[in-house]
Amino acid sequence: MAWLSTLSNEGTHSTYGTYDTYGSCPFNYWLNSLSKEYPTLWDWIVAVKAERKSDDNMTRKGWALRLISYLNSYISPVTHRPVSTDYKNMTGTTVKGFLKAHVLDELDCRF
Repeated sequence: MAWLSTLSNEGTHSTYGTYDTYGSCPFNYWLNSLSKEYPTLWDWIVAVKAERKSDDNMTRKGWALRLISYLNSYISPVTHRPVSTDYKNMTGTTVKGFLKAHVLDELDCRF
């Protein structure tokens, strides 16, 4: 994730810095959801690229709708509770950033 290397964890007051947190969000999404549907990360990227070519708006936003569904239904194994709004926003932002770096397209979904 080359885009991730531009983040800094300097100046943070938590155990995990920005880099660690931003890296864990897409990794958790891959581990808990995408890896069950796609054999590789590249297969998911190819699927998103194909969806983006559709004339149908819902198909073009399929990646975002699946991400929202995952975030709204995911229960943390640590807290046994749904994830926070901040975590949802961070995951949405990092996944979108990852896709923008690999799909090279304007993604029309805001988190």
